Amino acid sequence: MSKRKKYKQTIGLKKWNKIFSALVSDYKKTGEKYDIKEVRKEASESYLGFKKVPLSKISKRKVVKSKGKKKITLLASDIKKTDVDKIQDRFFEIAENTETGYSLFDFHKQYPEIPILIKTNKSELKINRNLGAYEGSELQRFVNEELREEYDNKENYEKVFGAVVVIQKKGEPFLLFTPQDIDRATLKKYLQTGIDFPERPEKDIEIIEKEIEKREKKTKKRKKKEKLTKKKKKKTTKKKPIIRKKRSDKGKKRKKTTKAQPTSLADRNKAKELLLEEFKLGLITKKEYRSKVKKIENMYDKGGKI
Repeated sequence: MSKRKKYKQTIGLKKWNKIFSALVSDYKKTGEKYDIKEVRKEASESYLGFKKVPLSKISKRKVVKSKGKKKITLLASDIKKTDVDKIQDRFFEIAENTETGYSLFDFHKQYPEIPILIKTNKSELKINRNLGAYEGSELQRFVNEELREEYDNKENYEKVFGAVVVIQKKGEPFLLFTPQDIDRATLKKYLQTGIDFPERPEKDIEIIEKEIEKREKKTKKRKKKEKLTKKKKKKTTKKKPIIRKKRSDKGKKRKKTTKAQPTSLADRNKAKELLLEEFKLGLITKKEYRSKVKKIENMYDKGGKI
């Protein structure tokens, strides 16, 4: 293990211990009953909020203040690139199929916990809360007032913007919207300093969490449906096994035995032989013998049988 990795792990453990001690101390001070297992869980949850805070700046007051605050775990960097690429070059809420493309506002409704920055040469808007409806929102005010003034008409600012996820060295990753004509040097300098978004209101976190729950339920439902469809498809396309009959004489060729089929000539000769036998035994006369042979000849010539 590298020294750097070992150092990070040690610092992380020290931070967690400090948070845990602060929580236990607060419970003892207030006289509130607590379960040590639950406090450990609480310390692990609180630790996520102090992950990027230096050890020296983690105080008991800050730990107690953060206690009970719900954390939003999905980050801009967790969003699929395909979902970001689907955002059309516009800001308004539009009633279009989200499979083919949607607006920035549609994206915000789907992922209300993702911070968004719209940056132009003259204006900027930081979104770090649930905007609710488009009408009367910060976004509508920014579009109608600042963007209209900068770009004269909506046709221009609807077409020139593109989206990208920015991962900051310090701070939370966010979704950035910029026009094509933005001064790249200014933008680079602006982003290198890091973006500080306004703190999300506590009440707003609860609203966002409800939206996240709805989204997760929809995702679970869709995945379950896909799984069932996959199972059903697999069941219908499953081939029946071919059962082959075992042969005792494997590898040997069977000889075809064909019985000689009786012919009319053979029957005729047999009948004549019987008559001849009768004649030899004296059972019929020579005249009767000849007469009967003639009858046999006539009958077989016509195709009959005795």
